[in-house]
Amino acid sequence: MVQKANSSGADPVWECNSLMELGRYGEAIRCYDKILAADPDNVDAQSGKGDALLEMGRYKEAIQCYDMVLAVDPENTDVQYNNGTAMFYLGRYKAAIQYCDKVLGSIPDDAYALFYKGRSLDGLCQHDEAGEYIDRARELDDTLAFKNDKIEYKLGADFEVLYGEEEILNARNALFNSLKPHAAKTGHASLGYRGGSESHMLAYNETTDIWWNTNDVDRHGCDPIHNRYWNCFGSGEPRWTGSNNITVELNFPKYDVNRRISGAIVRDRQNNLHLAHSGRITSAASSKITNWTNYAPILVDDGRKHPRPMMLITPVTGSDVLGNITKFVRDVERLKVDR
Repeated sequence: MVQKANSSGADPVWECNSLMELGRYGEAIRCYDKILAADPDNVDAQSGKGDALLEMGRYKEAIQCYDMVLAVDPENTDVQYNNGTAMFYLGRYKAAIQYCDKVLGSIPDDAYALFYKGRSLDGLCQHDEAGEYIDRARELDDTLAFKNDKIEYKLGADFEVLYGEEEILNARNALFNSLKPHAAKTGHASLGYRGGSESHMLAYNETTDIWWNTNDVDRHGCDPIHNRYWNCFGSGEPRWTGSNNITVELNFPKYDVNRRISGAIVRDRQNNLHLAHSGRITSAASSKITNWTNYAPILVDDGRKHPRPMMLITPVTGSDVLGNITKFVRDVERLKVDR
């Protein structure tokens, strides 16, 4: 999304920009902050910090940085575009269009500005006009838009996958906060999986007769090897002194997009967050399950050339989270037995 220009070694921002290019955004922010502590008016550092925050999905903070830059350099098209992108991901489509228009006023053939203006118009349900801008963007750079015209230019389809590290973490913690009041029993128990086992804090609900790993010890709860949040669910009261088999995992990436991980946190057009799943269930006879007739099929924009088909499992918050997840656990359980 954000591209940093090569910098001279004499430039104090050069080291920070190098960290950006390596994807080490947290370190880059700390680097930019050191420069800004000594030189608060350093526009390059302020812009770079905004770019790092944008990559991490911390859109409101990114906008604050960009606004500071634009107050000094209002014609900076790179910052105008990035500010518009941040507005888009916050669902502030009208503001996003305004910033894209500022870029297009200076650079009429800027493919990215055309693309995000089209996506923002799509977010406002102005699909025909959105299609015109998306077509123009695609002519300039065909990696920016879906190539299947039958999608009717609804680039976000009805949902968009989250990719920012902080917003995914917040959504994950909100999901488990929704489950927490239903935990009738909690305790450490062993979870068995292919290749080993680990002890985790589990919670059990007697009414639904399912359990889940609570993540209370480490709210970040990320599996660093696979870059995912490991969220396990099972049936029956856990064997508190023995090993427990996992019925299904509802995992999703820590950040960015990974199609090898079956789950994702997705956002609808009203900015509500949901847990979605590809339908791929791993077992001894692994295959992709396509006949999930009891779940709402959706198309998800994950920033690739084609939309990603998924199915909705549950909203992240609300009174139905436990019931929705229980239904999914039971359905997966029946599928595995049938095999």
